[in-house]
Amino acid sequence: MVVIVGSNGSGKSTILKLLSQFYDPTSAPDSIQVDGIPISRYRMADLRRATATLTQDHSLFPLSLGENIALGYSERGDATNCLKNLERGKETRLIRFVAVNEPSSALDSEGEFARFDNLIRAREGKTMIFVTHRFGRLTKRADLVVCMKDGTIAEIGTHEELIAREGEYAKLYNIQASTFIDKENL
Repeated sequence: MVVIVGSNGSGKSTILKLLSQFYDPTSAPDSIQVDGIPISRYRMADLRRATATLTQDHSLFPLSLGENIALGYSERGDATNCLKNLERGKETRLIRFVAVNEPSSALDSEGEFARFDNLIRAREGKTMIFVTHRFGRLTKRADLVVCMKDGTIAEIGTHEELIAREGEYAKLYNIQASTFIDKENL
């Protein structure tokens, strides 16, 4: 699980849109690869069937994550079965890439915790990339954290590694942590 963080306007959502093929790279078109093959060599329909995207405003597909995942099954006449299997906790093999943009932007802390737990439980066998402005639950559980600044990758590492470096990630993390501490003291 990869988590992309950064301040507003740092390029977090743009990277996710490039990886999800909502945008094409304008430079280095072969730089985005799937299993070592440039993404441009795949058929768009095949990529869409293997991808589930959950955005903060759900403007593309105003559905639950399970319904978004089932979209790939609909062409095979298997959508109902897929949703039943998801409800029973059975793993689906069709979706290999899950892109989630600001998964907690409209949630309270209880809802945020429940959504993260559900998404993390469903991650086995899938590549999951989250974009978030909230540090904490996701960044601490991530296999890799990518910290963006001014449209470029400023740092990459685990939460612990990035805190120890005392760079951009640690600065943003500490600002957010101090905000929560200040609110508790009011």
